[in-house]
Amino acid sequence: MNQSSRKKSIVSKIRGITIIESLAALAILSVAVAAPLSIAQRGLRVSRLAKEEVTAYFLAQDAIEHIKTGRDSNSLSDIDWMTGFDNCLSGNTCSIDTTTDVITTCSGTCPNIRFNSSTAQYGYDSGWDETFFTRSITMTELQAFEVSVDVTVAWPHGQSTQQITVSQTLLDFLDASLLGGGGGGVAAETDPILLSIASSEAENATNSTNWTHSQEYSSANDKMLIIALAYNDQGSADVSSITYNSTSVGTKVLDVQESTTDSVLEVWYVPNTEITSATGGVDGDYIVDVSFTGSIEGGAFGSAMFANIDQTPNDSGSDVSTSAFGNETFTVDANDVDTDNSLMVDIILASAENCSADCFNGAGTGIAGESVVEQVVTVSQWGNADKDLPDLLFTHSFVDDSLSSVDFRLEPESAYIRGWVVFDPS
Repeated sequence: MNQSSRKKSIVSKIRGITIIESLAALAILSVAVAAPLSIAQRGLRVSRLAKEEVTAYFLAQDAIEHIKTGRDSNSLSDIDWMTGFDNCLSGNTCSIDTTTDVITTCSGTCPNIRFNSSTAQYGYDSGWDETFFTRSITMTELQAFEVSVDVTVAWPHGQSTQQITVSQTLLDFLDASLLGGGGGGVAAETDPILLSIASSEAENATNSTNWTHSQEYSSANDKMLIIALAYNDQGSADVSSITYNSTSVGTKVLDVQESTTDSVLEVWYVPNTEITSATGGVDGDYIVDVSFTGSIEGGAFGSAMFANIDQTPNDSGSDVSTSAFGNETFTVDANDVDTDNSLMVDIILASAENCSADCFNGAGTGIAGESVVEQVVTVSQWGNADKDLPDLLFTHSFVDDSLSSVDFRLEPESAYIRGWVVFDPS
């Protein structure tokens, strides 16, 4: 073989080896790169799913916390602890907009939640961006004081649908059976609370009077509307009727009359059944109308609505004094107060010749750490310069069996008539 042929053979062999090695190297490189890319892709999918799961869990917990807040708010307002959640009970599935407190029963699938990128809030405002999350809520009453809440958040992920469910059992922590009232024990009482007040006055002769009472928290338990009247009956006039929202209501529990000054004090009570009958159990502004059998010479009037009140008065009484005196202490027997936190309603009428607005000073010594005098109706006057000017103070206080006396300081040259009614908590 000559020199030229030998060189060609060597070159040919060298080139063939280089191509094979290159192909092998490319194959190895492809495998080496593909595996990490596949792992990275899978990691991105897992990361995205984890992010979606965190968001879904947040949305579920958001609904749970909103329901717990509603439960707490209802309990603190002394209304039924599940008020406002009817759309989620009795087998219903509902959606809750936690930004607006709107609760809606879902017909089929609950709507997609929307997102406000400016405030980072989730809700159902039509102007917000729609997400792929849906949130459905069901609430099951296990007992009168126990409700199971299930919140399910679902969303599409690839070819499948993902979902998580957060469940929690809520208790009515003010329920008597949870406070030691169950199991044959004594049921725990709920303290009375003041819901709303109103007042009116008539400075001239009239045969009737009326005022508007704003009724609130209609779902509160054991409501009682107390109506107080102080007027000059001119020797003969009497109450002929009392209506609430044009419905005849009321039972008179206190009637104090002082013939020397023709002064009359009356307290009427309207139990929960009559309130519901008159208003349908709906919050709103309603007219209290009082008619008399004849003309009265003026008066001061008021109404106060309470909740958690026993529907029958416990006790009542009165004091009358037409002599001049300075400070006066009214004593109430502790036996008049049956249980802790009873409600005592006072109605006091003081009068004096040429009396100014401050002729009657209401002040208290303190009862069981509570303020004795809590003015419900503004001090009012009526009459003219040559007549006595009675001042009405309609008050309430929550007292217990440590009650001994209440100190009301009146200016000298004053006279008064007073009445009180005690209601026990329900």
